[in-house]
Amino acid sequence: MDAPVDKLIRTLLVQEHEIPRLGMRLLLQEHGGIEVAGDAENASDAMELLVGLRPEVVLIGETLPDSDAAALCRAIRSMRPETRVLMYASGTDPGAMLHALSAGVSGVVPHSAAVTTLIEAVKAAAAGQTLDDIAPSADAGRVAAALPAQARSERDLSVLSPQEHRVLREVAAGLTNKQVAIALGLSEKTVKNYLHNAFKKMKVTRRSQAVARYIHHVVAKAGADSADPSAGAAD
Repeated sequence: MDAPVDKLIRTLLVQEHEIPRLGMRLLLQEHGGIEVAGDAENASDAMELLVGLRPEVVLIGETLPDSDAAALCRAIRSMRPETRVLMYASGTDPGAMLHALSAGVSGVVPHSAAVTTLIEAVKAAAAGQTLDDIAPSADAGRVAAALPAQARSERDLSVLSPQEHRVLREVAAGLTNKQVAIALGLSEKTVKNYLHNAFKKMKVTRRSQAVARYIHHVVAKAGADSADPSAGAAD
């Protein structure tokens, strides 16, 4: 009897230029565990492929000819909440990082990253992890250092439960309560309860306030962890 074959992670690549797109396809497939189900050079083609391919992870480039990358991320997460998005970018622009996080990307893989980092990021995203969970890089430290002091001071949201964090993460991605429920396998009423409790703990009254605080928290936490090599050593 043949040994069971591990399920491949279905991935869609969205990259404007052909040479880096084909190169990334080869790199991902050569390292095992990942199936590049399709690739697109623009956002329009990507959305068409999304319906038929049903990828677990979409890896998009920083620039596209027909759309802002963050806008494409929002469209993907709106159509398929269960699909995770990674952005392949410079990773050194704080504004771009916040914009990407607000759009719902699970992580930003910098151009300077090693191939193994890219592979692990795809696997982590497929497992439902985000910047909170993926080991931060040196780039994250530079991003956090450039954030306003107010953003850094708001990074501690330890009062939230793990599930409240997960719900707020999806809300920050622009998902409705119904879409969050689908993504996390919860009822819509349960999602509302988690948000109500989170808002009380955070001392905010509006959804936009909670989202802004959560985004600042994610970026600043990544930077703090990367600045302290001992962070997470006990995990």
